[in-house]
Amino acid sequence: MKKFTFSILFCLTAALAYGQGISEVVRMSTGEPISTARVAGVGGSFGAMGGDLGVLSINPAGLGDYRKAEITFSPGFSSVSTNAYLNELPENALTRDENSLLSINNLGIVFTGSPRQSDFNTSNFAISLNRLASYTEFFEYEGFTQGSITERFKELANGRTPESLDDFEAYPAYFTSAIFDDDEDLQYDSDISDLAFVDKMQTVNREGRMSELNIAWGGKYNENLNVGVGLGIPIVSFTETKVYTEWDPTDQIELFNSLEYVEQLNTSGTGINLKVGAQYTFKFLRLGASLQSPSLISLEDEYETEMVYDFTLVSSPEPYISPLGSFDYRVTTPWKTNISVGGLFRLGDELNAFVNADLEYQDYSVGKLDYRGNDTELENEVNNDIALQLTNGANIRLGGELAYKKVRVRAGTAFNASAYDLDEGFSSAYSLGGGLRGDKFFLDVAYRIRNTEAGYLPYRVLDIERNQVVTTEQRISNLIFTAGFKF
Repeated sequence: MKKFTFSILFCLTAALAYGQGISEVVRMSTGEPISTARVAGVGGSFGAMGGDLGVLSINPAGLGDYRKAEITFSPGFSSVSTNAYLNELPENALTRDENSLLSINNLGIVFTGSPRQSDFNTSNFAISLNRLASYTEFFEYEGFTQGSITERFKELANGRTPESLDDFEAYPAYFTSAIFDDDEDLQYDSDISDLAFVDKMQTVNREGRMSELNIAWGGKYNENLNVGVGLGIPIVSFTETKVYTEWDPTDQIELFNSLEYVEQLNTSGTGINLKVGAQYTFKFLRLGASLQSPSLISLEDEYETEMVYDFTLVSSPEPYISPLGSFDYRVTTPWKTNISVGGLFRLGDELNAFVNADLEYQDYSVGKLDYRGNDTELENEVNNDIALQLTNGANIRLGGELAYKKVRVRAGTAFNASAYDLDEGFSSAYSLGGGLRGDKFFLDVAYRIRNTEAGYLPYRVLDIERNQVVTTEQRISNLIFTAGFKF
């Protein structure tokens, strides 16, 4: 965990206060192809297979396996359990459980065709909205540690007149008297010494998703070769509310009572990418390969902050509410390559099976941020940090399905590499699923568990040894249903 923690420390020091940093490149570049219950049930491992709309997020060539037109609808439910603790003190961990409401993982339609006087056996067109990522997360932590967020506010303010302080951190601290410059030397002070110990608590509430509208064509050529091409339109929505509190319950710090700092962020945007893929069948063996272009995603951030500082010289402290800030920028994600191998097996008269393995590769270090001329110097600095602090990563997915008459049983697993150079670990996921298949109707279900561990900084100061490090351990459970109708 330490290696991951330090990678987060370094990468976040270069980010802007309200997003638009390295974490945005990672967030927009990572997603999981588990939009339908069938694909989720095999752990997202479906790159050499076809006949399911979930394959459009992996390899559009799988669209060529359709012989009948189809409509699918995939509702899903999720629950998130998070442990969070401050400065590597797991005995102080706070656990929060969050259950989400109904979400739509997939909604799509396939139109099939059999061209005459052509070597193409099928020519199929599909439109599908597939969910790639969920950003739902709620955690809180509490601890008694050395240092205060006022140290950050002082660092932001030092050397600047009060009139030139930023509207979202330094000036709110100055306005509420959390920091002050009694000597008028542009070197700011605080009631709280940098060496003092204070109680800290924060709640972090995140919601949102990244879905992708896929418009794709796929066909089967001479019964052995599938080819496909797809246009992807990522759709992003993300909100974050953070409430940070410090207080002195034992009156060890003269004058200081408490401080509350609230941050709110809303991010929305759309993008575009292109996918091409192919699959080939050698008797029982199937091979697949696909390539996804970088996604160009235009984003808009809206953010505001609020601060109140309670100290003994003022009976009714006046809060400061910032103006509403906004920022337009663009994220360019890395290329994505997927190599797949699968096997189709006939185990009896009415017993069949397939197994599939996917290897997905991305070089996160080539991702880019474009501030659209707003701050070229900072843009160059952040992009240099992206190149230095992110790395390439390979995600491995394994899964299979057993079919007996109309009944299907599935299982799968996935191991996802971190995008950060200093983090050598993997997050893991495990899936089980099943289904019933008829001539005109089918119903699938999948249950999936994913475990992740991450580092988080409530605020950042110049001396990285003095940063407060929060460790989060998260367990995410997904229950996905898919209903399909053939016509």
